[in-house]
Amino acid sequence: MGKRWLLQAQTPAFDYGILRNRSRAVWTVAFSPDGKTLASGGGDTTIRLWDVQEQKQIGILEDHVGAVLSLAFNPDGQMLTSGGGGLPGNVIRMWEVWRQRQVAVLQTHVGGVNDLAFSPDGKIIASGDDDGAILLWDIGKEELIALLQGHRGWVGSIAFSLDGKVLASGGSDNTVRLWDVDKEAPVGVLDEHLSAVWSVSFSRGGTWLASGS
Repeated sequence: MGKRWLLQAQTPAFDYGILRNRSRAVWTVAFSPDGKTLASGGGDTTIRLWDVQEQKQIGILEDHVGAVLSLAFNPDGQMLTSGGGGLPGNVIRMWEVWRQRQVAVLQTHVGGVNDLAFSPDGKIIASGDDDGAILLWDIGKEELIALLQGHRGWVGSIAFSLDGKVLASGGSDNTVRLWDVDKEAPVGVLDEHLSAVWSVSFSRGGTWLASGS
């Protein structure tokens, strides 16, 4: 009789905590690149900043008109961007994190801003909305540089590839779409999903793209 091996799954031990703001639903969260700060936003129109280690609130950003639908830190963690929903709140707001103050508002979206993603070099931010539009913005100039159209319905998730040359997007038309960032043009459509695509993410090595529907 051959050897029998017993493989026992080990559940990793995690530290955990509960951050309570006693407000309306939380729609989006984002960690700063160094993992020390967590930003959260939702239905109460505010963004809350949390010290992860101490598990306590350290700031509130309050200029949104509608719900906060999306959050993203830039690569160095000095800037936080937030996307709003509900007229007249369909805008992107840029915040200086350490001073906890708003520094710019980007206003072109027609629908609520469902997701935000910074390019790896931090020079461009992409945003996707309820109207099916994906916008590319020059952060330094605070200007719109491209409008990517192709989704039939809302855009729920966007992600840059590791080298920043490709942008992936998922939407309510059951597709994942790939875009050439430099050429500002579509390069492919992945249409195997049978329902809306809520999330897309590139692997750290950039070889794989995962999508969830």
